Amino acid sequence: EKMNESIKNLISTSMESAIDHKYIIKGMSNEYGYFGIGPLQLEYNTTTTIAIICKWSTTEYEVVIRDVKSKFYGGYIVQDNFEFKYGTGSGYIPTLPANFSPPAKLKGHVECFSGNVHSIFPVYSMYTYGTMQDKVRVSYCVNEYIVNGENAKTTKWVRIGSTGYIWAEIDNIKLSYMFDFEVTKAYIKPSDSLNVCGDTSGTKMELEVIFPKANNPNTIKRDHILPNCVLLKSSKPQGFFNEDWTLYVEYKYKLLETSKANDDSDTEKVVWPADLDGENSMNRFVNPPFSLEQKENSFEVENIRYTTVAIMVYIEDHDGRIQSAVATKMLCDVVTTRCRPVEISYAYTADAIKYDLIPNSGFFTWTG
Repeated sequence: EKMNESIKNLISTSMESAIDHKYIIKGMSNEYGYFGIGPLQLEYNTTTTIAIICKWSTTEYEVVIRDVKSKFYGGYIVQDNFEFKYGTGSGYIPTLPANFSPPAKLKGHVECFSGNVHSIFPVYSMYTYGTMQDKVRVSYCVNEYIVNGENAKTTKWVRIGSTGYIWAEIDNIKLSYMFDFEVTKAYIKPSDSLNVCGDTSGTKMELEVIFPKANNPNTIKRDHILPNCVLLKSSKPQGFFNEDWTLYVEYKYKLLETSKANDDSDTEKVVWPADLDGENSMNRFVNPPFSLEQKENSFEVENIRYTTVAIMVYIEDHDGRIQSAVATKMLCDVVTTRCRPVEISYAYTADAIKYDLIPNSGFFTWTG
């Protein structure tokens, strides 16, 4: 009784105090006793202790304590140097500011707030005007991948009581907050040994996708739940057991990559830029005109001639999942130690008196 009274006083005091209510949320259970409330505000880069308090009556409470980690992943790119050596000899022709000849190079590294460097890669793009058609050249694109059929079999799932809800984790490390992810279909099938209403032929039951829902402004944000997690629901409350049922979650996801997806495949395609390398398309996929070599958290860029050096970095968590990205343009500049020719145009005026020779025409008149 003393504990229940203490909990009651804590709730009352917290709700009436100046504590921001985003840290305290409440809600009612549905007809099956299931709670679906949130999201609850967490503090970054620390472990937040959450108290889940269930009020059974005016005087009786039940408390469950859970620790939740909330991490912030980020970083920045640091350029360490830039090197360009002038040519020598009488035959050397200066090319600045048009381009660097011989090619220049630079070095840099990545500082992470948390997490590790997943990859460092160039993101080259160039737009050129043409008399007949403009051209866009890129060294990266957004690919979409589709997972269905037997590949959609999901082994990490659990039923939530007898409410008909199912919590599942898709075993795909490429799913990330960074890129779009959509569940297209979910269903559960009984095993051969399970008799469902006298039918053991493999009847499957369609499941409603509660989260994430595509194009639904009312759904909670993806970053309030693990990026590879889904919440499903059957048409009516029913108990599902992993040894008796097999769960299938079909989905599609996108990645920004430096290689093109196979457009001839039914399970992958390029979605940006539109119609990449199409016959009449202005968008063309090319290799960057400079080279980049990654060495753990550092990198070297060589063969810099005329283009802007743009670089992107993916930062991963301890599991190897991409959590954030950072990009920047590197500084490539030198002092030109020579004098350019200068053309000067000038004019002057002076006071003067003009005299005319009269007559100033005729056969015998000499005008000078």
